[in-house]
Amino acid sequence: MSQSTGKQDMEELKKEVREARRIKMLHNASKAMDLENEIRILRKTFSEKSTDRVNLLKELELHKRLKDNGPPLFDLEGLQCLGSMLRIVARSGTSIDLSNISIQWFRIHPKGSNKEIISGATRPVYALEPHDVGRYVQAEVNFDGEIAVAKTAGPVDPDAGLVDYVETLVRKPETEFNV
Repeated sequence: MSQSTGKQDMEELKKEVREARRIKMLHNASKAMDLENEIRILRKTFSEKSTDRVNLLKELELHKRLKDNGPPLFDLEGLQCLGSMLRIVARSGTSIDLSNISIQWFRIHPKGSNKEIISGATRPVYALEPHDVGRYVQAEVNFDGEIAVAKTAGPVDPDAGLVDYVETLVRKPETEFNV
């Protein structure tokens, strides 16, 4: 009789352990979902703050330019972080066809004035690359024989999520990925 009671107790303990493990796994899954949701919210907030920062820097740059040499003809539109697209837009109220205008993009080191030409970047849009991080990006537009300059308000920022993702890939070189 005591042996059957011992077996019953053992079975009950096993059931309790399984139930505890199941509850723990469910709890861990909800923790992971909470963390994913929090990361998503932080990325959205970061994107909004980055946009606000860029707009404020553009305003400051515009005021500096107005003091120096009048209003600029062109401006850059888009987030100034790795993986984003920058687009040249006309500042004046008129629409200008950029397809017939000569354009060249450059990288500029923040502490120096040396310009590095970006080979092949001659269109009104430019996708920011890892080489651009920490540098200003500038587009020179040849418009009616005049060269107008549109420059990022600050150095290009690395995208927080993208940097973490790349670091993860670098740490796990043996892993295969499907793209």
